[in-house]
Amino acid sequence: TGQQLEALAAVLRKPENEHVYVLSDEIYERITFDGLKHTAFAALGGMKERTLTVNGFSKAFSMTGYRLGYLAAEKPIAQAVSKLQGQITSCAASISQYAAVAALNSPLSYIDGKVAELQQKRDLALSLLAKIPEVTCPTPGGAFYLYPDVSAYFGSRTKDGEEIADSTKLCLHLLDEYKVALVPGSAFGGPKALRLSYAATVEDITDALTKLSQCLQALERPKKAKKA
Repeated sequence: TGQQLEALAAVLRKPENEHVYVLSDEIYERITFDGLKHTAFAALGGMKERTLTVNGFSKAFSMTGYRLGYLAAEKPIAQAVSKLQGQITSCAASISQYAAVAALNSPLSYIDGKVAELQQKRDLALSLLAKIPEVTCPTPGGAFYLYPDVSAYFGSRTKDGEEIADSTKLCLHLLDEYKVALVPGSAFGGPKALRLSYAATVEDITDALTKLSQCLQALERPKKAKKA
């Protein structure tokens, strides 16, 4: 939130932190829900000169395959980055650049409609997850991912006796037995969770989370020791 970013900026304004620069990835700036407004870190007082903003076209404009992004920073920094980048990768394809120009010149009302659709899909996915016993999930304010906590099922076993020790084991079991592809939360700093994307059809979301529920409730869970 803007309040959280301002708190971080306050720390960076202290004399002992004046040498610190900020690399701010704002690829999801246009995909926010529930009235939440995006705050650009460079817009905070005293942060413009110290912020390197990274963005692109793959999320809000659905241009994933065009592989086009950009960096906005003070001119000396941008020039230094350009020198480095020029020795590592070649120029972005002209087709991608023309497509980006067309995207930026198009009415943004299209994006607003897609964001409203994503919010509906988020709410659907959350409602389906809420029906699964002992699974909890925070409500995201943007992007298109959920991180349900499924750790209550760690230590369970499949019908074949295989232990579901962690999120990676659970994802492999889901893929093998239920043909549902999710990502272990451990890859994103959340070892108790799974990562799922709701940038999909309503039918696919419903089918996948129904199968996740079936998978979890089919596991044989260890019996809890009775209290003396």
